[in-house]
Amino acid sequence: MIIYYLLQALQAVISGIGSVLPNASKLPTVGPLNLDTFFATGIGYVKFLAGIFPPLTTVIQCASIYLGYKLVMILIRLIFGNRTPTAEK
Repeated sequence: MIIYYLLQALQAVISGIGSVLPNASKLPTVGPLNLDTFFATGIGYVKFLAGIFPPLTTVIQCASIYLGYKLVMILIRLIFGNRTPTAEK
């Protein structure tokens, strides 16, 4: 029961922060480049190529997992600094 109320409080805090932030349903335009159209077109091309060459989906999934891992490690290093746990010995 205590965990339920802690999760409810966390949800209320996140909702409060989200209500202050602006709506991000569309990516901004940087100069003549509309980022929303740019990313949507790029994803469309990748899905089209994956439909033609199915092994490409495995490569894309592996690249996504790797890039996600690197992003998490960068965020952990940003938060913890030198105290970041590493697998290097």
